[in-house]
Amino acid sequence: MFGFYIVRKLLEANKLTSDFSSLKLECKVYPSKGKPITLMNNHRFNENYDLENPTIEKRELRFFINQFVHSYIFSPIISVVDKDIETKIDDGSLMEDEIIEIYDNADKELLGVFFNSDNNKYDSLFEMQIGTIRKLFKKVGKCNVTRIEMKYDEQKEDYKSVRF
Repeated sequence: MFGFYIVRKLLEANKLTSDFSSLKLECKVYPSKGKPITLMNNHRFNENYDLENPTIEKRELRFFINQFVHSYIFSPIISVVDKDIETKIDDGSLMEDEIIEIYDNADKELLGVFFNSDNNKYDSLFEMQIGTIRKLFKKVGKCNVTRIEMKYDEQKEDYKSVRF
């Protein structure tokens, strides 16, 4: 989440090339089931959102920046690395305390993040893969503004810039 705030600050300070303004990122979108989303139930994704019927969408970077910075739901998607352990956990034969102990001691990996903002929590839940986030941050880290063209905008009474 903090990484998206940094990207926002870099964009607003004109420290990134102008192509970041139109950059689109892919995510899964899960529609709401129409139930009220509150602080007491916002973690119950399967009750509040249709996780069986996601759509794949591309949206502009600024949309995602706002979602992360103003997130209502922000939940990492973590998976057990060892598929045998995952199968054992999912088969229903273990007691809850056994599952917790196995999960706590197993190697895990971050797969992505579930998120939305307070403005669209009733509409949908988003999922972004960690690979997408990693690629964005790598692109930001490699960005080097080498040229700026500026033109005065009479209506804004300030300069507009295009950064290359």
